[in-house]
Amino acid sequence: MDLYEILEIKPDATERQIKKAYRHKAKKHHPDVGGDIHKWHMISTAYQVLIDSRRRKLYDEQGITDKQSKNVEEEARSALHAYVVMACDSYQPGLNIIERIQQMLMESGQNIKREIRKMEKEHEKLEGIFTRLKYLDGQESFIHRTIRKKQQDCRRQIAEAKHAQEVSQKMRSMIEGYDFDVTPTGVSESFEGFCTKLMKQRKAGESFSWG
Repeated sequence: MDLYEILEIKPDATERQIKKAYRHKAKKHHPDVGGDIHKWHMISTAYQVLIDSRRRKLYDEQGITDKQSKNVEEEARSALHAYVVMACDSYQPGLNIIERIQQMLMESGQNIKREIRKMEKEHEKLEGIFTRLKYLDGQESFIHRTIRKKQQDCRRQIAEAKHAQEVSQKMRSMIEGYDFDVTPTGVSESFEGFCTKLMKQRKAGESFSWG
């Protein structure tokens, strides 16, 4: 559901243009004049998001239409749980579990950086195409709008990747206080309790609480 297309306005529409488009739609689609309730809900949602500068910015960058932002710490705990499980499952004598998790996090961070650079270059390329594209009547054409839509998709993907980057950084900070004893005498006391807790919760089918 593209909110700009619902109101039939451009992505750079002003507040005045948004209100005008909304009033025009209301005259045709409001339930009081026999309009479809579902379609009116879409129009109303589009207006409420785009008329609010903060929510509009969030929508343009991440495609989020509600008022809730993503919880970085919550996502970091959930993702780190998966990394710990993988490290424990692949454990072999002499392997430093903590270093293994840190290595996986570093590789993931590098992949995210590459994805961000790739999408930024794509956005820059599209901007170059857009500025060189001319339409004879001097107005933006269907092709212009298509390119702008693709740019919007790029910006959302960049925002999502940056969010993932923030989660990855949080995960690295959460594991900084841990150590692992790789000597033949066994597992360090702190990590032994940590792994015991994890395995008990896995057997019980419970979600792991990192902390």
